[in-house]
Amino acid sequence: MLELMLEKTRKYDSVDSWHHILNNRVIATKLRYGFNIVGFDQSIIIGPRINMRFFNNDKLYELMKFRTGLVKMPEFHCSEGDKNEC
Repeated sequence: MLELMLEKTRKYDSVDSWHHILNNRVIATKLRYGFNIVGFDQSIIIGPRINMRFFNNDKLYELMKFRTGLVKMPEFHCSEGDKNEC
């Protein structure tokens, strides 16, 4: 079912998903598929929940990795002469 949902949403830059923080089975499955944890919040209906995001746009994904400190500089920001600095 997750494959179908991701296939139907390819035209969007990203897909968000919210789950209760103790829903480990769903969270682990989505992490394996390439979802990223992008936040936490509080829902008055289900309580604490986790916000997960799947990036269809590679540039947005690289930017997210840069902002969270996973990479030094996104590839698309480097000029040809500065490849060693990136």
